[in-house]
Parts: sequence; C-alpha cells; structure tokens
Amino acid sequence: MGDVKQRIIGIGVLIPLIGGVAYGGFPLLLSIVIIQAFLIYEVSTLFSEGRKGFWLLFCLISFASVVGYIGGSDQSMLSVAAALAIGAVYLVTKRALYATLFTFVFLLALISLSNLTNLSNAAPLFLAIAFVIAAGDIGAYFVGRRIGGPKLAPAISPGKTISGAIGGLVFSVFAAFLVAPYLLGFHTNPLVAGSVIAILGQSGDLYESFVKRRLAVKDSSNLIPGHGGFLDRFDGYLFVLPVFSFTLL
Repeated sequence: MGDVKQRIIGIGVLIPLIGGVAYGGFPLLLSIVIIQAFLIYEVSTLFSEGRKGFWLLFCLISFASVVGYIGGSDQSMLSVAAALAIGAVYLVTKRALYATLFTFVFLLALISLSNLTNLSNAAPLFLAIAFVIAAGDIGAYFVGRRIGGPKLAPAISPGKTISGAIGGLVFSVFAAFLVAPYLLGFHTNPLVAGSVIAILGQSGDLYESFVKRRLAVKDSSNLIPGHGGFLDRFDGYLFVLPVFSFTLL
C-alpha cells in the first residue's frame, strides 16, 4: 500500500499541470512548456555523464525548436538543426548510440506535441489521450500485480507481465469508448484508438526502460514521488504523439 500511496501523492504534483491543459489557451501552453522543460532536463542529464553545462546546451537547442514550432517557423529546418546539433554533441560521449537514437525519438515527440498544441481542440484532445494512457497504466499495474504470470520482456523490464499488458489494453479500449468524440484521427473508432494508444504507449514505456537499463539507471529523476521522473511518467507519449500529429495534421 505504501507504493500506491506514493503514487497518489505523485499525482498531486501533476494536478496543476493537468488543470492548465484542461483550461486551454495560455494555461495550456504554459503547462506544456513546463512539462517540456522537465522532460528536456531529465533527458539531457540522463546522457550527460555528469558534465556541467551539458543539459543547459540541450535545453537551449531543444527550446529553440519547440518555440519555433509554436511560433510557426519553418519546421523542417528547426527539427533537422536541433537533431544534428544534439546528435553531434552526444557523439563525443560513451553513450552516443543510445543518446542519439533516443534524442531523435524524443525530439519527434516534442515537435508533435508542439504541432498538436496549435489545434483549436488541443485541450480536449490532450486530456482524452492522457485519460486513455492513464487508464492503460492503471490496468497494467493492478492486473499485473493481481494475476502475475509470464513476464512481458524480462530482459528490459522485469516487473511487466503479459497479463498486465493485456489488462492495460482492455482498460485503454474501455477508456477510449468514454472519450471517443475527442479522439480524432481514427474516425472516433474507440476500439482502434484505444488499441493503438495502448500498444504505442506500452512500447514507449518499454523503450525508455530499455535505454535506462543500458545506462544502469532506475529512474529518470525523483521529481514525482512514486513515479520517478517526468520522463518515467510521460514515456507512454513518445510514440503516441507522433502518430496523432501525423494523422491530424
């Protein structure tokens, strides 16, 4: 129960940001920027190997891209410049391969997030996606703990089970039925939307777990009690956001 209590406390950290997203307008943009700031900080420190100033360079480059997208600047030029610059810096580290690949995925998610923020229905869309992903996380956690059974990917994430993955899929589909009108891009088909979000969300979670295991890191940070860091909480969006961005824009 202690773990569950910590998770509940951790959700309290996210409530103001969720409220900002729900309100829309400037609070939505501010919440997105704050989330991006924490994510960028965690990703950069994850690969920095303790180098002072490394994460600051990453933040400056990444925010140049994010602000450019929100402001309507040329997307291709900004994304390519940011990816090449960060990739070049990472190449001098011992973690070059994992850092460069993860940075590409991470930047693509940030760019997709910025693009979706410009939609007139961004607030309900983000809340609907978050609701479906959260339902999947809850389903995977409780079903996995209750039923247990064979591991899903023991070499990557020993705690995840096949029963948990199935439970997460079922919960996500059920949640998608509840918010179907807001899940545009899949013709509001809740079965398709819920399944796609569940599979991509769990894939993002496994991908982050794979990278952290290779780096011998347990959590991206300890900023959110019971959840680790922001990246640990939002890894499910790594592949979901690009798919929605590609579908809607």
